[in-house]
Amino acid sequence: MNAGRDGRSGAELTPERASLVVLLVACLAHYWICRTLTSEIALDVDPINLVYGMREFNPAHHAPHPPGYLVYVWMLRGLHALVGGDPLGTVQLLARLLSTLTIPLVYGAVKILRPQDAATWAFAAILTAFQPFLLFHAVDGQTHTSEAFAAAFLLVAVLCYRRRPSIQWAVALGVLLAVGSALRPSFIV
Repeated sequence: MNAGRDGRSGAELTPERASLVVLLVACLAHYWICRTLTSEIALDVDPINLVYGMREFNPAHHAPHPPGYLVYVWMLRGLHALVGGDPLGTVQLLARLLSTLTIPLVYGAVKILRPQDAATWAFAAILTAFQPFLLFHAVDGQTHTSEAFAAAFLLVAVLCYRRRPSIQWAVALGVLLAVGSALRPSFIV
């Protein structure tokens, strides 16, 4: 085997690589659990309003519901154009995707906070993957998963800004606040 500069072989499972394996397994487990629990029946009225909002964006008529989620509806329409099928299935798929994408963002935030502690990164991925809030809203297809995704993305950007303050990171923070609020208006609160 070829040894690297530090004398380790390239195939050795380092703590960093092990944490990446745990991250991948956590993402797959989260998505599988959500997919398994998802049914053709919405648990709440919000996913049905999102289906209605995909057809007609009119918050006054609760489509999806006041004050409306314009960018979220655009994302739903785009995803539906790609995958087709049942509109409720598209609403549930987007929620599952956003909740699953939240996991590596939380992992990345913890990695920034604890750069030398790969076990903590892996633990953060596991805790996020089995977080009841994310699981429930990903199964039901609600916009709360976009809020979790946007918050995790914002946290990573804040941590990057703290490391290297710059006008670019400040602008990125403003953009992320705007995008998060466009996904779910209560995000700014």
